[in-house]
Amino acid sequence: MLTHLYGADSYRLARRIKELTEAEREKDPALAVEHFRMDEGDMLSLLVTFLENQSLFGGRKLTVLYGVEECESDDLVAILKARRDDPAVTVIVTSEKKLGTAFSFLYRKPVTLESFELLKGADLTAFISSEAKERDVKLDDAALRNLAVAYGSDFWGITRELEKLSLGGTTERHIAVPQFFALIQTLK
Repeated sequence: MLTHLYGADSYRLARRIKELTEAEREKDPALAVEHFRMDEGDMLSLLVTFLENQSLFGGRKLTVLYGVEECESDDLVAILKARRDDPAVTVIVTSEKKLGTAFSFLYRKPVTLESFELLKGADLTAFISSEAKERDVKLDDAALRNLAVAYGSDFWGITRELEKLSLGGTTERHIAVPQFFALIQTLK
């Protein structure tokens, strides 16, 4: 099975990788999981070794590939194409943007494709609101807007502030936005 996750939103992408890994681990508790940074050293040979060697205690494997855009080799393309329909191996390919023509097969069935673009406007405030609800943090509209203005599309920063609030912080102390940010927004 092959899944391609791409986009500039590293927070939601990382959360999705965790969800997929947990779902696969529920299906098979003996799941072998490995992460490979394809833009570092000779990771291709390590990937081949992981995919082709049989485990003593488990059968299914899951691998997450990072930095694939830096490693556009024909060997990697062949490896990924061979694993498209393999039920014993789940490969999650991640990238910050859509990959080049060598990886065009990732954008067709049977590959699962998910995009994680940066959120703006109403989508951003809905994200902040849902994250706050998940952490049992109650935010008024002003605090919600202040978080959106102060952090923009920095989802790691937003969730860090929400975590602080869930641990007993106050919105006045943590989310106060200086007046000049509001003034700058009016200049656009």
